[in-house]
Order: sequence, then C-alpha cells, then structure tokens
Amino acid sequence: MAEYNPDAIFRRDNMRIVEEINIDFYASAQARLKKYGEEYSTYAQALWGKPFSNFLDSNPGHHGMDETWQPVRALGKGGFGMVGLWEKRNCDGVLEDSIAIKEMERPPLDGMSNYHLERNPSVAKEAVIMKQLNDAEQARGWGTQNNILRLRSFKFFPPSRRWRFYLEFAENEDLYKLLNTYKIWNTYLPEEFLWHVFHSLAKVAVIMEQGSFTDPETEQGVDGPVIHLDIKPDNAYLGKPDEKALFPLYPTIKMADFGLSEITHPLDEFNPLHYRKGTPDYSPPVSTFSAGLCCWP
Repeated sequence: MAEYNPDAIFRRDNMRIVEEINIDFYASAQARLKKYGEEYSTYAQALWGKPFSNFLDSNPGHHGMDETWQPVRALGKGGFGMVGLWEKRNCDGVLEDSIAIKEMERPPLDGMSNYHLERNPSVAKEAVIMKQLNDAEQARGWGTQNNILRLRSFKFFPPSRRWRFYLEFAENEDLYKLLNTYKIWNTYLPEEFLWHVFHSLAKVAVIMEQGSFTDPETEQGVDGPVIHLDIKPDNAYLGKPDEKALFPLYPTIKMADFGLSEITHPLDEFNPLHYRKGTPDYSPPVSTFSAGLCCWP
C-alpha cells in the first residue's frame, strides 16, 4: 500500500467511504497455509491462541495488499476485536511498508448499536469520523507526522459480516506501556517529554474542536466538535519522531481509537447526557458526576 492518499484509498460518494468486498477472507486461510506452511500458524497459535492465529492466517482482504504482504504478530485484542501487524518486504527482505489491521464483527442491526450508521449499516461511524479528522489535520500541514492515527482504508465483508480498518502502524507502541515501563524502572518520564505529550494532544484538541466536520448520518455540515470520550494513555500511540516537530527527538504522539467518538454541536439534544461512555477513571468530571460515579461532599 502506497503513501496515504485519501482520494486513491477511499471511493468517494459523499460520506459513503466504505467499500464492500464480497469475499470471505477466512476462506483462503487453508490455501495460505498450504502455500506458506503451517510453522507460522503453529507458532502464532501457541503465542496468541487459535482465533488470533486464524486472523493472522487469513487473507488481508485488500486489493492493494498482494502476496508480498505477510502477517508478523498480534498487536492487541479486546472487546472491539483484534489488531495484527502486516509487513511488505521486497525480495531482499527490506521493509517497504507496514500496516495494522483491526478486525471487528459488525454489531447486529437492532437499532441499539452506536458503531454503525443507521443510513448505511455497512459503514462504521468510527471510520467516517477518522476520515474527517485525518483530512482536517492534513489540511493544516503541521509537520511531517500526524498526531491523529491515520486510517488508510476501511472495508466491509458481507459474507463474514466483518469490518476491517487498515491503519497506520505506530512502531513504538502506546503511552500506557511506556508509563508502566518507567514504573518498573522506578523512575519518571522526562519533563520535556511530558510537554511534548501535552503539546501534541493540544494540537489534536484544536483539530477536534475546529474541524470542519459533516454529520455522519445527515451528511450536513456541523458547527461543532468531535468528542473522543475515551482519551487515556492506552489510546495515545507512539510513532516515528518528527524532525520538524517542536520536540523532534521524541516519538510522535498519535491519538487513536475513535470507536466511541461523536460529532456534536451546542444545540445537540443528546449532549451531554447521551454521551456517557468510555473508561470511568478517565471520564470528564461532569460526565462521571452525572452518571452517578462520584459524589460531592
């Protein structure tokens, strides 16, 4: 997959950015095993279990990813699904590109899901919001690295009723793991790095507040912000350093996981009572108070 190009990656039809692929990428797992051998599959199953092994054995499911792309390892697993790393290497084994694929089953169409669009259940709302955030950030041209994780492509696979997000790979993992590493070392993060994190998240906040954005359902312009609703160290990834950034020696902070995010506005009847989501320990005080999760003396 080439350098990020939203016009090339997404088939545009207003906000309908999804591409439906009428294949079951898991159907090709056995063929891949016969061609490449079962050693990797056995290794993956021992490390991460059979579901993750099957995921990594499957076809990536993207027309831009040929057989030079191979699975490498698991990156994460949770209630949302699984994330794995794929790499593209040339005949000399030199790394040319890498991508993180997040797979999740599309929720049932029962009218209760907050994850897909009502007007088009094939589309994950997260993908629509990420695409708008990526475009808004790219339009500002801040540095050579982005502070919002880039969604390179998104596809829906009807036979298996699954979504796949093809995401920029942040090679230095996340802020949560870094914090815990420093705890193990019984030391503190450098003050300059903390200012770097603060400055990066402030830039993300400007993008989320100023937009511009389009309502995913109505496709009308919205004079209001994106609210993330699950900002925490686990969702702040660490990419390559940016030589043009204010702190060029540190990994680039990349905000990710917009699965609970919403686009709202001052007259939104659902704001804030409807938007009680995310991890309780990281919820804004007004949200935790209104949800009865804390009390005042």
